[in-house]
Amino acid sequence: MSTSKVITGIVSSPSFDNIILIAIILNSIAIACTDYSVVDDNYQPSTELSVRNSIIEKIDVPFTVIFTVECLLKVIAFGFWKRRNAYLRDGWNVLDLLIVVTSILGLLRHVPNFSVLRSFRVLRPLRSISKLPSLRKIIGAFSKSIQDLVNVMVLLLFILVCFTLFGVTFWRGLFHARCRLTPFPVSMPSDCRATTDTCWNEFVL
Repeated sequence: MSTSKVITGIVSSPSFDNIILIAIILNSIAIACTDYSVVDDNYQPSTELSVRNSIIEKIDVPFTVIFTVECLLKVIAFGFWKRRNAYLRDGWNVLDLLIVVTSILGLLRHVPNFSVLRSFRVLRPLRSISKLPSLRKIIGAFSKSIQDLVNVMVLLLFILVCFTLFGVTFWRGLFHARCRLTPFPVSMPSDCRATTDTCWNEFVL
């Protein structure tokens, strides 16, 4: 049996998906535990002033390795692009690849816009969607119904505009001066311009 077939059997097994799903869940919990009360000059969690952030920073490395190995195994098993069922033929895999690449670049301190790359870690929980077929069906059905939902939103907006015009037409001026005792418009005397003046309360009450 060739190495490609062995790797294909590994990445296609439910156990492999379960292991990756557990890694995603644990990584999401770690990201949620990040202490944002201590940040650096780029408003990123500081690892120097927070022990919790330092531990999470170290834990992030093995998770990145796990997701990178998963990506490489799938590329070897299915191919990168040319094959019919290649890795990048699936939109969810494109998202996985983007997260993996940004995670690897985020570990490199000398990379420009380091703080921006680290922000992509919050996308890691989205990888769980690709591991749950039922959830993928729900997302797919939702994306296909967006066009119909837009039509519904336009209809609701039209109804709200109609009721707004109706309210402005029939109740305009009825709620005027309900929050003040002075006539409208308020005409402030020239000698009454500061809150310390004795006449000020006569116009703001």
